[in-house]
Amino acid sequence: MNLLTGRLVPAVVAVLYLAVLGLRPGGDAAMIVFGDLSLLVAPVYGAVCAGLAARRNRGTGRGGWALISAGTGLWAAGQLVWCWYELIGHRPMPYPSLADIGYLSSLPFTAVGLALLSAAQQGRRRMLLDALMISTSVLAVSWSFVLGPMARADNSTLLEWVIGVAYPIGDIGVITMALLVLGHVRPALRGSVALLVAGAVSLSLAHGVYAFQVLAGTYVAGTWLDFGWFGGYLLIGVAATSASHGTGRERRSGRQTWLALPYVPLAAALLTAVWSTVRTGQPGTFLFCLTLVLVVLVVVRQLVSAADNRALTAQLNYMLDELRRREAQLEFQAFHDGLTGLANRALFTDRAAQAVVQQDHNGEPLAAIFVDLDGFKPINDVYGHHAGDLLLAMVADRLTACVRDSDTVARLGGDEFAVLVERLHDTADATVIADRIVARLAEPFELMEHTVQIGASVGVAVRVRENGDAAELLGRADAAMYRAKHDGKGRRVTA
Repeated sequence: MNLLTGRLVPAVVAVLYLAVLGLRPGGDAAMIVFGDLSLLVAPVYGAVCAGLAARRNRGTGRGGWALISAGTGLWAAGQLVWCWYELIGHRPMPYPSLADIGYLSSLPFTAVGLALLSAAQQGRRRMLLDALMISTSVLAVSWSFVLGPMARADNSTLLEWVIGVAYPIGDIGVITMALLVLGHVRPALRGSVALLVAGAVSLSLAHGVYAFQVLAGTYVAGTWLDFGWFGGYLLIGVAATSASHGTGRERRSGRQTWLALPYVPLAAALLTAVWSTVRTGQPGTFLFCLTLVLVVLVVVRQLVSAADNRALTAQLNYMLDELRRREAQLEFQAFHDGLTGLANRALFTDRAAQAVVQQDHNGEPLAAIFVDLDGFKPINDVYGHHAGDLLLAMVADRLTACVRDSDTVARLGGDEFAVLVERLHDTADATVIADRIVARLAEPFELMEHTVQIGASVGVAVRVRENGDAAELLGRADAAMYRAKHDGKGRRVTA
């Protein structure tokens, strides 16, 4: 099993690390060396694994793992500075130092990298606002009960105080983003992000305990505290090795549980502000500013949600319109001739059946006209199939011009056409339309710079009320058309 892709080896390493911390071989001096070097190796391992995950993945997943790799590498760079001071320089680490630059800069890289692992493309703005709301809310609660009292009791300089506060704020941001992403990733990546959340929590706890120990002057490298960092970056490495080869473009899971996540710490922060005001008479400048920031974030969050919902509604409407358009297009293709755009045999037969039923109710005369072109095949043979298709389209236009808008013109196949004439005032009207068709189709056609002439054999069948069904009517029209062709073509015969 590959040392970087296996889960067993990191688990064994973690157990061995705990065993060394418990046994403390070589005493305190050896444990300091062990602790410093192990906290350099662990983030390097996490950075390499995240880099390989970025190489395997595509889309936003690649960018997410690349940023996590960079963030973990920056923490390793900070630890390298620490090792230089403590193991090579043999002098105490100053505070603040260059190591803090590496440690602190790793936090925003990791947080943004986690955000890019989310599958929610349109919801990333809301997710970022949720992260800011949660982080600010947790900071407000922490300030009231932990950070504020520490700051008031501490005699540090402004820079030392800012850096000291930046660590828990950054940790809160990373954990918040990890939790939010856990609710928005595709199922295949949720296990990896769960490991990232566990790693972020482990690192945050280690940072918090470290801050208290530094203030108390009790921190020593190579103690149980170091496992918080070591185990955290070990979990990041394992998370990276288990990441799937996805594109990062799938839709989010959409579980409703995560929708309320930002508002739980928000409620806690507001209650804390109220409690602090009641207890002391004023919330304090910093807590008051945090409360204002929370109010602004909530307003912006609602505006962004409304904009996203409008965009989603517009997208859904577009998809519905496109679906209706495609459905209408498919329906048209199913019942219309692809060359001429006329009704096909299936639609013509269906309308004929409906017309027969309608006639039996209203008694109005009904007629079917069958048209077969004369002399079409020679033109098709001489000028080619393309010319034949153009001629059929011209015939369709002339047929349509010969009938009323309420009549149905169809191409039955080849050079055969039909017309269904409904709501006639008189049965003789059908023969008038048929004669018009014969005369119109006998006129010359301008076809591809050539003048060609064809004709039409037309059969007419008229139906009176309750006199046979649609098949009988169409059969009589077809038979009349063949009689017209047999009698010399270019004429009309009425059944």
